[in-house]
Amino acid sequence: MKTLLVVLLALLMMLSSCISEPDYLCFEVPSGASISLKKRSAVYPDIQYSFDKEVWNNFDSIYVTENCRVYFKGINPDGINKDSFHSLHFCVSDTFKCSGNVMTLIDGVGETLTIPCNYCFTRLFKGCPLTTAPQLPATQLTEGCYESMFADCKCLTVAPELPATHLAENCYYSMFKGCSSLVVAPELPAITLSGWCYQEMFWDCSSLSTPPQLPATNLAICCYRWMFSECVSLTTPPQLPATLLATACYNGMFYNCTNLTLAPDLPATILTPWCYANMFVGCTSLATAPQIMATVLAKGCCTRMFQDCTEMANVSVVFSSWGKTIYYDFDEGGFFFPFGTYSWLEGVAPSGTITCPSALPAKRGTGFIPEGWKVERK
Repeated sequence: MKTLLVVLLALLMMLSSCISEPDYLCFEVPSGASISLKKRSAVYPDIQYSFDKEVWNNFDSIYVTENCRVYFKGINPDGINKDSFHSLHFCVSDTFKCSGNVMTLIDGVGETLTIPCNYCFTRLFKGCPLTTAPQLPATQLTEGCYESMFADCKCLTVAPELPATHLAENCYYSMFKGCSSLVVAPELPAITLSGWCYQEMFWDCSSLSTPPQLPATNLAICCYRWMFSECVSLTTPPQLPATLLATACYNGMFYNCTNLTLAPDLPATILTPWCYANMFVGCTSLATAPQIMATVLAKGCCTRMFQDCTEMANVSVVFSSWGKTIYYDFDEGGFFFPFGTYSWLEGVAPSGTITCPSALPAKRGTGFIPEGWKVERK
């Protein structure tokens, strides 16, 4: 009997060690802070709060009188937002640390790895003065699920891990836009992209100096559009290994990255409409362009690509034709509109060199070869 009791006790101890407490979404707030939910239209999910993880109350707004931790959970199998226009977000009156698993708002315990609806967490912490972010363990994403989730969180210094490898449309759209204290971007391991998935993700992250690796080789429409726009601390870009491009995939990707001194290689040999449009506009520290490997231009592919890159003085291309040229006739005259390179070298250095095939016509102008530049044939 004694031996049986010892065995049972050991089994109970093993069982209790295997049952872990849910890692509830947690706010560590200072005394005098208020926490509330701002609702857009009629959105009333099940969200509860607790100070001790034992007594739970329905949450709308609370005021804390001493430094404390506030825990949140909910049972929302259909998600907490209806769509992008009917959403809610936390409002916190003072700087706080955020931790725990955001999925406890979905199943109460944080076990699910599937986001249940489109735009589920959109704007959830938009404008909040949080310094750290909660865990986002989901691997099954939905359209717009994290859209603007941390936008304008100007105190955020540590981003959450993003483990998903298959993305959905708009899933990370503007996710960290305006996070001016964020220095290191989270890893982005996804290899299967969807339209607009990273659009504006780090727009105006003015302290961002360490970008993520971008391993995908098959891109989607507008997937990297304006991704690092206004990242003025970025000096070295991520590598861009993709060889299969999509419409506007890199449009404005490094817009006004004024301290960018290196450009990534662009290995694609087949271009798509607007793929490189506005890609390096305003990169005033960039002196050498990446070689354009394509032999044929596509509609708008290089439009304004290096506009206002005031130090740009070296360009190398493989294409041997400027493609179509459209003539516009106005009352005061007319001009030729290049098929793929409209204003691509407008505002660059007054003297420079373009290396190109011998068959490429030496047309002059900001849509072709700038005045004052020399031509080297290869």
